[in-house]
Order: sequence, then structure tokens, then C-alpha cells
Amino acid sequence: MFYHYEILPYKGEDILYLYLTMKYEFSKDLLSNSKEDLERRCKNFILSNHIPYKGNKIYLVVDGVVVKSLNLQDTQENHYTIYPYYADSFMITLSFPDYSECEISLREYLLSILFSYYDTSLSFEVLKAICILYNTYCFKMMNEYHKIKEETDFAYYRHLSYYKMKYSNYQDIKNSLNKIIEEVDGIFLQYGREYILPFIHYSNKGKTLLNPKYPYLSSVKSMWDILSNTYLHYQDYSKEELEKRLKITITNPIRIEIKGNVYQRKIVINHTVFTPEEVKSLLDIQSLDYYFLVYSDYVRIISFGKGNGYGLSIYGSNEMAKNGLKYYHILRYYFPKVGIYRNIKGLS
Repeated sequence: MFYHYEILPYKGEDILYLYLTMKYEFSKDLLSNSKEDLERRCKNFILSNHIPYKGNKIYLVVDGVVVKSLNLQDTQENHYTIYPYYADSFMITLSFPDYSECEISLREYLLSILFSYYDTSLSFEVLKAICILYNTYCFKMMNEYHKIKEETDFAYYRHLSYYKMKYSNYQDIKNSLNKIIEEVDGIFLQYGREYILPFIHYSNKGKTLLNPKYPYLSSVKSMWDILSNTYLHYQDYSKEELEKRLKITITNPIRIEIKGNVYQRKIVINHTVFTPEEVKSLLDIQSLDYYFLVYSDYVRIISFGKGNGYGLSIYGSNEMAKNGLKYYHILRYYFPKVGIYRNIKGLS
């Protein structure tokens, strides 16, 4: 949304200039919004960024041209009651690869993420659990880094125009996702006093994985996943393909060793050491739970499940929801060490 602001005097009064650029779809959407929505967003921007502005007049500047003016004096003060951790008032600084930044609301970010997970076969209770995990992610990233990259290991933000083109019933889906956001508005997860990361995978081998780096992760049974169509997968790689993808030279015969325990594994391929995550990424393996069958001129990689195996299983969660369990049951099951909170109060 806004990427810069200035407070400048004009004819004896201070005016707040908020800058946008048509480079991003946010600006186009913003300018088409109602006057009331514009005023709310401006007020939220002022409060969330602690801008020392006590005046009333705001000018919106798009690519150097003033295109709209607002007068906050014309609005009722109680219209701006702010609940800092809620979807329409919590602001996110989105960081792009070209080092530019802009601000959007938590709701806009969550809508994009939920659209990326949306599937007609997926229960709304699962989407609510996912929404809470990304509430938590946004609070964590903004608290610790004051920004969120457009693409990270946990999320890829796409502007809603992408999904508008993808789905013919876009507005109906958006209305449903907005209801999900509102139902879990302000709810987040903490381990002790720490916000957790949104560990989510599609399926596993019947049990989620531990990782000593993240003490809030637990290993819990998820036997539903064995019935998933992503449970078992295999792919073959020739010696030449392995060399190309791993950027190494492999002398015959192909030798692969797995060293260390399940939580601190190292994979040695012809004397070159890789982490399991590196091999997964370089060879496009669909999960972290994989094994090698080495033949004379090729390697077969057998993997179980889809994703990293940490945290919430989408397939398992969906089976729980089919049996009447709610989002809080799902989160308690897959994150038993973690507390569920709305602002300060714990939810039982």
C-alpha cells in the first residue's frame, strides 16, 4: 500500500502526504475503495507506524501526483477504534526482491495465503487452523524483523488479482475466506512467550517429525495420511542428471551414505556432503522422508508424504474435521506444546 510519508506545512497547517505507486496492484485497488475504507486504512497506517501527525488533512500521492485528499475531521472518532492484532488494523510491511516495500493489511495478506491453500475438498476448519498459523507468522515477523518478504520458505504472497483470474467464482471464495479470517481474528499461537513458525505439510508417513531446532514441534501419530494419494512417490535419476542438479562430479560407482541420526542427518554423495533439505530442494523430492536405492547407472529415490513432515498435516487435519473436530482441536493435536491465544487471554 503506502511506501513513504511526509508531513509538510501548507498555509498554516500540516498536511500528511502518503505515497503510492501504480507499480503494484495494491495502489490500483486502494484508489477504487470507498472513502470510508480509505480513511480507515490511512488511520491504521498512522497508528501502526507511530506517525506523529495530529492534523486532519491527508493527500494521497501516486507516482508524484496528488490524486485524492481526505479530511479526517469529517469522520467520527469512534470509527477509528483500533484493535492492534486484528485483520483490518494490523499492518504488514511487504518487502519485494527489488528492495522496494509497501504496507498492506493483515487481511489482504491472509486472503492471499488462504487462496494458495484453497481446495474444494478442504474443510473450513482446516483453513481456520492455517489462518491462525499465518496470523502468528505475521505477528512474529513484524515483531522481530518489521517486514515480511514477498516469498519465504513459509509463504508466497500473490496479489489477489492472480486468484481473480484463476477462479471463475473468485468473489464467492473470497467471501468464504473473509468469514474464516473474521472467525479466528486476532487468534495466534505461542510457545512460552514466543510466536511459532507456520509449519504445515500436506501428508506424512503416519507420524509428524521432530526438529530439535524448534522445541515447539512434536511428533504425533497421523495415521490418516497413509491413505493419502501423496503417501508414496518415487523418481529415478541418471548419473548425469545427478551431476547436473547437484553440481558435482560423480565417479563410478555411485556411492550414497546417510550419516547421523534422523534429526541430524548428513547425506554424502561421492564424498560431497549435503543436508537432507539441500538434496530435497535440488532433486525436487516431495518430502523430507526419503530413501535411496542405488543401481549401477541410476538412483531411485523413494519418498513418503508431501512436505517437510513438521507441524500440521493438511490431509490428517481434513480427516479430523470430517469427524466433527474443530480448528482448535486440530491445532491442539498437532501442536500439543503450544498455547492458543487471542490477544492476552488463553483459549481453553
